[in-house]
Amino acid sequence: MGRSQRWYAVAGVVLSGVLGAVVNLATSGFDTAAWKWWPTLAAMLVLVGLVAVTYFQTAPGSPADWDNTVETEAARLAQEVARRGRAQQARYGRSLLQLRFRLASVKVVGQLPNVRVSAYAGAFPTTRLDGRLDDIADVYRRSTGWLVVLGGPGAGKSVLARHLIARLMETRTPDEGRIPVVFPLHTWDPDVEFEQWLAQCLMRDFNGLKRQGPGGTNVAAALVEHGHVLPILDGFDELPEGRLRDALRELNHTPLPLVLLSRTQTYAELVKDGVALRRSDVIVLEDLTLGDLRSVLLTDTLTEAGRAKWDAVLDPLSESGDAGGVSALASPLMVSLARAVYEEPGENPADMLDSSGRRLRDAGELKSRLLTTFVSTVYRQQSPWRPENAERWLGYLARTNGPGDFAWWKLVDSVPRHHRVGAFLVPGAILGATAGGLRLGWTGLLLGALIVGVLGALIGWSQGPEPERMDLKLSGRAKHALAQVVPGVVGGLIVGIVGFFLVGQWGWWTLGVAGALGNAVGGGLTGWARHRAWNESAKPILKEVGLGACGGAAGASTVGAIGALSHAPTGQNLPLWLLAGLIVGVAFTPGAGLLAEPEVEVAVTPTALLRSNRRYAVLQTIMVTITFGLAIGIFTGVANGLVFGCAIGGAFGVGAHAWGRWLIIGRVWLPLTGRLPFRRAWRFLEDAQERGLLRQRGAVYEFRHALLRDALAARYAAGSRSRFWSD
Repeated sequence: MGRSQRWYAVAGVVLSGVLGAVVNLATSGFDTAAWKWWPTLAAMLVLVGLVAVTYFQTAPGSPADWDNTVETEAARLAQEVARRGRAQQARYGRSLLQLRFRLASVKVVGQLPNVRVSAYAGAFPTTRLDGRLDDIADVYRRSTGWLVVLGGPGAGKSVLARHLIARLMETRTPDEGRIPVVFPLHTWDPDVEFEQWLAQCLMRDFNGLKRQGPGGTNVAAALVEHGHVLPILDGFDELPEGRLRDALRELNHTPLPLVLLSRTQTYAELVKDGVALRRSDVIVLEDLTLGDLRSVLLTDTLTEAGRAKWDAVLDPLSESGDAGGVSALASPLMVSLARAVYEEPGENPADMLDSSGRRLRDAGELKSRLLTTFVSTVYRQQSPWRPENAERWLGYLARTNGPGDFAWWKLVDSVPRHHRVGAFLVPGAILGATAGGLRLGWTGLLLGALIVGVLGALIGWSQGPEPERMDLKLSGRAKHALAQVVPGVVGGLIVGIVGFFLVGQWGWWTLGVAGALGNAVGGGLTGWARHRAWNESAKPILKEVGLGACGGAAGASTVGAIGALSHAPTGQNLPLWLLAGLIVGVAFTPGAGLLAEPEVEVAVTPTALLRSNRRYAVLQTIMVTITFGLAIGIFTGVANGLVFGCAIGGAFGVGAHAWGRWLIIGRVWLPLTGRLPFRRAWRFLEDAQERGLLRQRGAVYEFRHALLRDALAARYAAGSRSRFWSD
């Protein structure tokens, strides 16, 4: 222990003793008989001073330490991206066609004098930028660093992006600092700074990147700022039409190299209007040829009978010599759908031919047919769910979540607000009525139903919180736990001292003021500690104070109401109040001090995040139950503490955590209304990913393709009119 730290220890002990003596004498009217409580009070305050030594030891890391931290996290991020790339290649490898791409024409690129050496108009770059799927990493390295990939619906843009990431990571050299990461561009509001949005996405999709550094920055923002990330921006055409130009203008201001994926028509129309991505090379994915179809459909078919079925379709197309005859299957998406549908026993791919038997059906007609039958086909393969039910559940997800991705915690907010209010109000009223009726009779039953029911309605009306990623971690968490003891104990003692005077003077209904004051101070100290400890996530201190005041007022008011309704005496002695405050302060310490965000190498998956938030919610619910149970039990009796502690803990677990809200909506309300299965709802989404209907991106899911999503949404909307749960 250094000299300054020893002085902190001495000062903490001395100040604790002096404060204990002053408080003891003042509250006893300078009656020396009250000195029998001095050892107890002094011991508690000395404990605060000793623990404060650890509190003062917490100091921000040096800039060199922070730089090392950023480099370490960059290496871990690269490992995780490479691992995911290998996993995706293993999952989707069978469906990878050798897509071809070429340099885009002038009308798609635009006459931009700062692209490469000269304008594309008549002076194309000499670097070869055409090739096949396996060449994409080399082509990107030969580009300017800004690359636009264009293609029609289902042309394979996402497949190419996935392959680009895998190939870049496989061939990455030590001097290549940028890590390719896919970002869903539809979630970006161009009014938000581009680099800030990138950092937000990184924190959502990868663990360990929320930690704070000097100046308030975090690891994710530092990775972007230091040039460790290569953004691959998927779904440009899914931005609102009115924001496309704003998005390109903002992207033109960023110094970061990037890859932009877009539908050809969307980007070409912007170029025609004079807006394009400067500095960028532009390539276009080409349509599949009859040779490509023959290669993938016949090579991947293992049985002679299966090859004969496809020969019956491909041979007439070859004989007709009409290249336009294969336009309906010219995209990888349509080929994969056709293969999935017609490889089933009893299905005949000759149904794709028109009446002449020499050409495929109209492209729109064939696309509609394949999209309609695809879901029912894949769910006939050893599925625990009936195809019509699976299609309805997926249709609900497609319709209510709109373009882009969806997550389990967002499903709660996708339910109409007036439905959510009812879903939370009813169980809240039942919980409050049960607890109040058991201990306080009819008055408690009515008041409990009213208070907790209104609380449930407010929870349903409000937007759900983002899920916290926390795991219980004992090793190396001692200083964090001790740093949390100080705000907890200080806040608890403030509640005890102020509550003693307020309740004794004006009754139990004033206890909420003491709770607001004590928790506000505790929240402020917690925020200060987190800002000093730059490796912890932190909110603004004023926000910590405000949230603490609101939470403390609500909790203390609840205890005060129970005390008033149970006619608990208000003339309690000060040591009992200090004991209650100390219990409240210490009881919250394990939940805050022993929980840590998982390491970055732990993949963020929907299931892992759900389980992590469930553990966090359960642990905090137990802490709240114990805390309020003991506080209520001290003043109103053990039975009241047991009943009301469990009720308050249960209400807190549901209302304050994403998992608690998912429990009510995802496991009860949506199944009751036919929108999700009753059992294994989350397993259904995992299974849909395994069957090729959904894709996972970090902690969220998205439909395999916008065409499939739109088709499912349309069929759900058409069929929901005849059901009681129609929207």
